[in-house]
Parts: sequence; C-alpha cells; structure tokens
Amino acid sequence: MSNNEIQSTINNADSGSTITFLGANYNNISIKIDKTLNIVSNVRTTLHSSSNNSKNSISTVFYFKEGSFGSNISGLNIIADKNGIVVNNSNSIKIYNNHITSAYDSAIIIV
Repeated sequence: MSNNEIQSTINNADSGSTITFLGANYNNISIKIDKTLNIVSNVRTTLHSSSNNSKNSISTVFYFKEGSFGSNISGLNIIADKNGIVVNNSNSIKIYNNHITSAYDSAIIIV
C-alpha cells in the first residue's frame, strides 16, 4: 500500500477502529491521525519515512494531533529521517512494543 492508501484507510476508519499492518515493509510513510485508533502489527512491520535525507525535512511517520486522544500504537519498526512519532495537542497516546529510530531528530516528540 502507498502512503495515500494508508492515509485514506485511516481517514475512513471510525474512531475506536483497529488498523492492522500486515505487510513486512512500507516506504515513504507520513500519516496524520486525528481520531482514536489502535494501530498494530503482529508481524513487526517496518515503516520508513520519506527518503529525503535533509535535516530540514518535516517527515514524520506518525503525527497524532487533536482528536487522537486514547490512541494506541504497537508492534512496529519505525525508521524516520526526522521524527518517528509526534504527539501534538493530544494526550493518553499509548506507544508500546515498538522499535523507533531517527536519523536527524527524535524518535518520539510530545508537544
């Protein structure tokens, strides 16, 4: 699946839904979440941010914003050029059982 297909799946999901990643690897991923979702993988799916290697890149794999209160994310390998996960203007996001690496910034940022 492409980033646009994943984002469309998330946009069309009802709050409280579970989004399960089944594939082994996804590239050029930057997803925005504005509702409560459970995002999981039972196969340790790897998600790579965009391939832009610039320190000025705003690439973030998962961006939780207002409305995403109570979301869960688990079972993923997240490889980011800038930030793995950003939580902005939300809380009670559970991030567990993930492996997150970042080339230029932080694995997880809470704003």
